[in-house]
Amino acid sequence: MKNNISFLSLFFLFSSMPIMEAQSQYKAIWGSLLNDPAMVRYFNGVFETLGVIVMPEGEAFTVHQAETGFTITEDIATTCDYVVKIDAKNVSNLVSHAQDGTVSADESYEIIKVLFTPLTAQALQHPCLSKPLMRALSGIEKKMLVHLKDPNSTSVVSHSLQYEKRKWQVSEGVCSDAQRTFTLTPDQAILFQRKLFNAVKLDTAKEWKAFRKWYLGWREDVSVTQ
Repeated sequence: MKNNISFLSLFFLFSSMPIMEAQSQYKAIWGSLLNDPAMVRYFNGVFETLGVIVMPEGEAFTVHQAETGFTITEDIATTCDYVVKIDAKNVSNLVSHAQDGTVSADESYEIIKVLFTPLTAQALQHPCLSKPLMRALSGIEKKMLVHLKDPNSTSVVSHSLQYEKRKWQVSEGVCSDAQRTFTLTPDQAILFQRKLFNAVKLDTAKEWKAFRKWYLGWREDVSVTQ
């Protein structure tokens, strides 16, 4: 095995260790993390601070991203862009897919399928995305279904989106009456997350207009209407 430790390995290694044990490893693995440019590039624009809670133990930490690498601190920071809960049962599965120094298509799927639903659910809570006028102008349907497929088309995870009472509800699984269905590769899914996060972070009329224009073109390639 190569000496470099990928971000995915680090991410879920911390998740599977008691907090005090993880603390003792910070310094030892920090240099390897900073030398993993592939992971820095992969998560660039997806988040700046990500809070992670490992269930059912409730272990918590925050991943901070900078241009050159990541830092990890105890507990959940008050300024997290997203907070995700990860089942402990997923830890061993995801560690086995980590690859040092690169992000393969299969590894990308393993990362995105864990973050897919919680990131979407939290991003859609932004007030701009809940405005009826914004939804109407963009022609966004009230019920949508999103499939994330693996590179070999042998595995699919799905979530459903429903707009009700001026709020988006996101749930795992398939709804039977979706008005639009998206089928995304890992690359398409992470591109959407980058575009949406950029609009949320800058939060200007100009950026939301640009996002709307991009989204309307993008969805023509990745979705069908019923």
